[in-house]
Amino acid sequence: MIETFVILIGLLTSIFIFYYFTKKTVLEINFKNGSVWSLLIYRELLFIYLPLLLLNYYGISKFSEIILFAKDKDIFWISLVSLVSIFLFLLTLAIFSKVLLPSIDLEYKQSAIKNRELVIFVNTFVFLGLFLLVFSIFFLNYKHALIESIISDSSILQIRLSNTHNSYLPSQIQYLIVMSYVVASIYSGILLVLKKYLKLIIYLSISLLLASAAGDKAPLIFSIMLFFISYTYIKGINISFSKVFFTLLVYLPIIYMLLFFIVSLQISELTIEKLNIFLVERLGVGQMAGVFETLSIPKLEGEFYLHCIPFASLFNNYIPYDKALMLFTESYNFEQMGVKNSMFISEAYGIGGWSLLVLSPFIMGLSYVLGIKVMFIYMKLFFNRNIAVIFSLPMYITSSSITGGFSSFPFFKGLILNIILISFVWFIYKIIIFLKKINLRREMY
Repeated sequence: MIETFVILIGLLTSIFIFYYFTKKTVLEINFKNGSVWSLLIYRELLFIYLPLLLLNYYGISKFSEIILFAKDKDIFWISLVSLVSIFLFLLTLAIFSKVLLPSIDLEYKQSAIKNRELVIFVNTFVFLGLFLLVFSIFFLNYKHALIESIISDSSILQIRLSNTHNSYLPSQIQYLIVMSYVVASIYSGILLVLKKYLKLIIYLSISLLLASAAGDKAPLIFSIMLFFISYTYIKGINISFSKVFFTLLVYLPIIYMLLFFIVSLQISELTIEKLNIFLVERLGVGQMAGVFETLSIPKLEGEFYLHCIPFASLFNNYIPYDKALMLFTESYNFEQMGVKNSMFISEAYGIGGWSLLVLSPFIMGLSYVLGIKVMFIYMKLFFNRNIAVIFSLPMYITSSSITGGFSSFPFFKGLILNIILISFVWFIYKIIIFLKKINLRREMY
């Protein structure tokens, strides 16, 4: 009980420090000014803090099917390591945000959404995402996991793994579909502000279609979350207890029903009780399983550092740390497994031991801020400032998960992939603008 209380105080302190030091930056929480995109970071913190509280309160025995190697005696000290690491990450992130990421006025955001080129940007992204999905289904042995599961009555997990190991669609290119649903969701929020309800339904439907393609549970819910946050980002709202209560009253049942539907495609004869257990084990404790396993077993050997290097997978068939950890802890066949969910310190330890684990929060914090800054500058130069103001921050945050490993950050591998894919979109975008200008000149003459 004392351990749980210590963890609770630690996590509340971390949240307060981050909230306080990010004021007047783009990462602040200010509903009135529409500064709300950092809610996506707080969402990730929930998936870190909740497992720490649950494990320290209930002990490892309640979750023995999820965490296989850690013992009760390990829980508290590993939780402290996790807590200190996330505190240092948030502190580093907040301090550098003060210097490099000033906040954006609500009035400017509201004028930015009226930019015509913004619509071209969105339509280009959405078209390419849909085109890639359809092309992959017909020619690359890729399956829309949700639709295929419903039609064939197959497990959605089997289809996901089939897409991973048997389709010819590279995961890096597949990420364009992810970025497309993010853009469509954000634009749906803008359409709600503009009160264009028919277009809203179309774009939100496209977003949900693209988000459900891979068969993961989170993207469908995440798509709806992006829609609401985007609306708040542009509109700005005066927060009140009644508004929060009403939003939760509407939003939570929708999420729960969506989860029930998606999980039912993976677990036969699903009941509410089974779903609740699944949510606690997989979405609660399971999100930090990799950290507890990593620090409870002998250090795994492998060339895990290669996963930090951009394009290394093109020249070397290495196994990333999170897959190696899954192989060791759960003894899956390589073709049957995914990756072990974890916070960034797990992979940092796997790559460089305790030395890199200690340094990883500072590397992550600085890399995160620089990534946001570079993404904004890139989109401002290649598209325009309006598009950068609306899309650069959420597109970076959604692609830079702190519970998705460490390797994307030291050498900006994740940022580089983003820029390459967006550059392809930019090329098509510039062609469309050029053709529009030619048409306009013809009409003038």
